[in-house]
Amino acid sequence: MSESVQSKYLTKEELDSVLKAAKRSDREYAIVLLSYRHGLRCLELLKLRWNFVDWQQKQIFISRVKGSDSGYHDLAKDEIKLLKKLKKHSQSDFIISGREKNFSTARVRQICKELSLDANLSRPFHHHMLRHTCGHNMANNPKINPLTVQRYLGHRDSRSTEVYIREAGREFKDLGDWWEK
Repeated sequence: MSESVQSKYLTKEELDSVLKAAKRSDREYAIVLLSYRHGLRCLELLKLRWNFVDWQQKQIFISRVKGSDSGYHDLAKDEIKLLKKLKKHSQSDFIISGREKNFSTARVRQICKELSLDANLSRPFHHHMLRHTCGHNMANNPKINPLTVQRYLGHRDSRSTEVYIREAGREFKDLGDWWEK
């Protein structure tokens, strides 16, 4: 695999290290966990509002940017627990908030830089790597079909998803002797 492809996403060990380092703060942990699990771009993360959470259905509305398709994603039990904890102390309409009026992409970049050091990563880590890690891991899961990866990440054009599928070597995987069936 080429260095440029591998540098776009975190390995399992790197992701685990970043998640562990992020546990120093509920907000930082939410930034990493939600971004990774839902393939969020930084602006999509910062646009998340409390009224996007459907507590009854255990879902969150992902408002995509860059012409991508928005939609609801299921929330895991640990995400719901974390969100309830954040909500308890929140004085903002936004899930990711702080003392400053508007939580900025610059602040997320700074947090990622700090997490990179705390996680003792051998290379720089930036927020968008979490989205690439999500796409990469989904594409490498044989139980998840490429159309699901595309829809989950909000890609309108399948060419955006094809990068992950090609990297995973799944283009023609598991076809078997299709002509005999």
